[in-house]
Formats: sequence, C-alpha cells, structure tokens
Amino acid sequence: MQLRNYLHRSLYDPTEGYFTASKSTIPVGSIGKPLEFNKLLGQADYLSAVKEHYNHLQASWLTPSEIFTPYYGCAIANFILDKHSQMAEPGTPLRIFEIGGGTGTLARDILDHLRASVPDVYREVDYRMVEISPVLAQLQERTVADVGGHSDHFQVECRDAADLRGWDGSKGDDPCFLLLMEVMDNCPHDRVHRESPSQPWLQTAIREHKGSDSPPSASAVEETLQPLSDDLIQQCLAVGPWEHNGKPFWHRLLDWAVDAGSHGAENTIFLPTGCMVLLDTLIKARPFHCVLAADFDHLPETRIPGKNAPLVATTAGGKTIDHSTYLVDAGSADIFFPTDFYMLERMYGVLSKRDSASEGITTSVLKNEAFMKRYASIAETTTVQGYNPLLQDYSNTSFFIGQRT
Repeated sequence: MQLRNYLHRSLYDPTEGYFTASKSTIPVGSIGKPLEFNKLLGQADYLSAVKEHYNHLQASWLTPSEIFTPYYGCAIANFILDKHSQMAEPGTPLRIFEIGGGTGTLARDILDHLRASVPDVYREVDYRMVEISPVLAQLQERTVADVGGHSDHFQVECRDAADLRGWDGSKGDDPCFLLLMEVMDNCPHDRVHRESPSQPWLQTAIREHKGSDSPPSASAVEETLQPLSDDLIQQCLAVGPWEHNGKPFWHRLLDWAVDAGSHGAENTIFLPTGCMVLLDTLIKARPFHCVLAADFDHLPETRIPGKNAPLVATTAGGKTIDHSTYLVDAGSADIFFPTDFYMLERMYGVLSKRDSASEGITTSVLKNEAFMKRYASIAETTTVQGYNPLLQDYSNTSFFIGQRT
C-alpha cells in the first residue's frame, strides 16, 4: 500500500486507530477549569500549570484551544464575525463547519461568544462538526450541545470529511466557514525519495508480510521504494517545487540551516497528499467559503530524516516519548507533520482553479502572534510580569486563510 494508506490505518482505523479506537484514555484532553493567566506570575508559572494538567491527564494532548479556553475560541469567533460581514449579505445565516473538533471545546467557546456578544447572529447560526472518530463525536455532542446548551445550533456528523460522498446532504452555494484547527498535521502523507537531484523521484510503499484486513503490527511490515506511478503523489509533487518551497532566497537560506543536519533532506520529501484530498473535497462540496486552518509550521528535533518529516510520539505518565519511525503498531502513537504554509497557499490556488464556480480567490498566512493580536483580547491572557503565552508560547504555528467568492 502507499504510505498514506498505511498512516491512515494507523491513525483512523475504526477498531485500532490512534484517534478512533475505543480505549480508556482519549488522545485529546480537556483542561477543565480555564487557567487564570492574570494570577500567574510569568512564563515559569504558566509552564508549571500546563505541566500539572499533563501530569493529571497522563496520556492525552492539550491543543491551544484547550489551554487558552475560552479566549482562543473568542478570537476565532471574532475572525468569523469580521469575515462574515464582508462575504455575506446582511441577514445571511452564519454557517460553520469544523473538521476534527477534538473535545468540542473550541466549538462551545465560539458559540458561547456568539450567544453573549451577537445574539441576533447566534439565533440563526448553524454549526456542524465533521468528526471521523465516534468516541470524539460523542464527547463533542456532550460538550457543546448538552453542557454548553447549544443543541438547537449544533450537530455532529460522524464521517470522514475527505470523502466527498458524505457531503451530499451539505452541498450548497451559501457562504460558510470551514475550520481546520490542528487537522492538517494529522492528514496522512506520502514520501518520495531520490538518490540525487539528477535522479528521478521514487515513491514509498509499505509491504505487509501477512494477509489481513486489520492494521499490521510494526514487525509485520517493511518500507520499499518504487518507481513513481501514483497519480495523487504526482499531482501533489507538481504543486512544487517542494525542495525550496517557492520561498524568498533568505527563507531558503534559513531552511538550509535548519535542514543541514537532516542528511540530504531535499532528496527525501514528505508530501501532504491527504491534505490535498481534504482540501479538494471541501472546495467541491462547499465552493463559496472562507477556510481558516491553524497548525504547526515547524516541528523541532524530528528524528525521522526528510523535509516535512513527522514527529511520532506517545504520551505516557504525562511525558512525551518520541519514536524514530512511523512504522509503529497501529494506534500506538500520534503521527503528525509540519505544514508548509507557502506550499499550502499554492496547493489551495491550484485546487480552486479547477472549479470554475468561484469568481475570486484570496489567500493569506499569519503567524499565531499576528493573528491573535488582531482578533484576541490580549489582556485576559497576560501574566503579572507581562508574559503572554497566547502570543508567545506557540511561536511555531501559523494560520492560513483562504476565501472563495
């Protein structure tokens, strides 16, 4: 199988996938009572508070929307209101689709903010969660509809957002918002390799040693290189050049410095084929939209060689264990990739131009600090000594904004 299919099974297999399997501890945690940032002295206090929550959770991740609840959600809501006023006629109901919403905290915080600040807009809002994990879908329903009290405006659709067939009942020409908060990093990738720049690219396949419909164990598979023939890999590679990502020269120098210890990273590239399929599906299903995607633009100290290589990590006892391979037992580890936001813009443009329904396409990329300064209320997340983790802690994340009219 292609690498992307192997990774998809490892992460999303219905019975053994990291995000989809029924197990005692879900992979995404909740912080519960919001942190009181104004009572924390500074960065050390903040890090200590987050570590305490991780120790309590033992084996779950905390996303920014959890750590900074409700302020992160309020910032996203402010962005939505700002863009909605620009892209829709007055009185047009607000429609939001969130892909892979974790515990539902972000959706609850967005709807709470709308209910409190713009009740007229809130009365007509339609918020739909598209979630592949049945376990997380149930948790989202409980968090948003039951505890949050938003049952009249919230619905969970438990399905794969990348499957166009699931959008048949949701197609339409009404403007809407598509939220992908830390979704792209868990989209399966493919890997291409070449011996030198003068040699052709080869695609990576995973060979199983035993015939079974269930996800194979790490000991039952091996990685092999094949001549490049896969259509999706070729389409994604054609968006390139991925080697220097179309960046300005000084950015490429920085990349070279970062990749200097990666043993020829430019000759091994992980391509976001899963993200390409997801974006293509969303563009076809909801052609008139504003997409907001936030994710890691860089992952430090990856142990796997190659450009855009993933981190493969397990949380245990509140600590993170990094693995040196993605050929791990199905469901045993999170496998997440950095997002190349320069190439994401190019990919979105290529996919959007395939569809003639749109008259205009605009894109932009903002670092986390710039986005939050524009849309968040900074005072509530500032510590006594002036340190603001909402602005400063996630320095390796960016926001992509794509709009079709």
